Amino acid sequence: MTKKSKLPDSLFKASPWSKNSTPIWPLSTFVLHRNLKEKLFPEKLDEKELNKLKNQIKAVLLNSKVLKNPTFLDIDELSQRDREYLYEHFNTLQEMKNFRSGQGFCLDETNNVLITVNFIDHICIHVNDSNSQWDETYKKMNSIDQELNSFLQFAYTEQFGFLTADPSFCGTGLVIESLLHIPLLLQEKKPIEIIHHMDNGIMLASLARNLDFTGDIGIIQNNYTLGTSEDQIIHLLHTNALKLMGLEKELQQKVEEKPSAVIKDKISRAIGTLTSSFQMDTKEALSALSMIKLGIQLNWIKGSDIKEVNKLFFDIQRAHLMQLSDVEPDIKELPEHRSHFLKSTLSNLSLNIK
Repeated sequence: MTKKSKLPDSLFKASPWSKNSTPIWPLSTFVLHRNLKEKLFPEKLDEKELNKLKNQIKAVLLNSKVLKNPTFLDIDELSQRDREYLYEHFNTLQEMKNFRSGQGFCLDETNNVLITVNFIDHICIHVNDSNSQWDETYKKMNSIDQELNSFLQFAYTEQFGFLTADPSFCGTGLVIESLLHIPLLLQEKKPIEIIHHMDNGIMLASLARNLDFTGDIGIIQNNYTLGTSEDQIIHLLHTNALKLMGLEKELQQKVEEKPSAVIKDKISRAIGTLTSSFQMDTKEALSALSMIKLGIQLNWIKGSDIKEVNKLFFDIQRAHLMQLSDVEPDIKELPEHRSHFLKSTLSNLSLNIK
């Protein structure tokens, strides 16, 4: 049997992308960086001081009127798999690299909110938006921010705004990351060419934060949080996400009107890979799922839908896959488990290309 996780059971039933049937723009994450007034940044604190601050922040979070039934978990309580599961679910937790006593996580029952404590900054608020309701997402994040500030007092100056350990996050401290599935755009243009279509102040990266766009997923985010307002950041990201989504839709329309043999072959091969392989690594699986998703959008594939494929993007990642297993799989056996899981889930796929 799998080892009992310390994470809330409800988290395992929640897949952010699966709530959204929009094929190109499945998820955005709002990230807000904050530090406490007159306190050193976490990296400069010893474990005794970190634990003291953690307990102070923890008390405020657990008594929150904004969070819904919050749960706080100390870093020491969580296994490596639990931590990795959080990283996969919230997708943007690049600060979760160096673990020390005195760190922790707060989640609420929506499974869309995660607050990290004493990593890069004292507090980092993450809110997932899978329904393209940016106004509501920002309102939720802002409510959490205001409530915490009323009890904890954040570090702020007139010149630099909110102070953060990474100077590039000073100012508003707000970073928005939009995930876009853009397979045809990435096939036709190099990343540097795609960037030319975007406004200044926006960067494009992959899930791994490099230029290896596994699964044809591109992440765009704002480069600056200083010298700009929250409204300007939101407008900039939203405008550029729509711009790239429009370019991808144009390419899809061209393929629908004049089907490409190259695209048909890739989609056909993806079905074969997912339904016939006996072992598969994450990168190979994500690449094949990307083509299945494109095939569904083009009405060339039957037997699945966008929501199911969106969910699979999460479920085949290592920690998610291990959690889904009935037994505790050996790391070396995961490619076999992944292949079996995908074959059983996608057994009804059929090709509908003329």
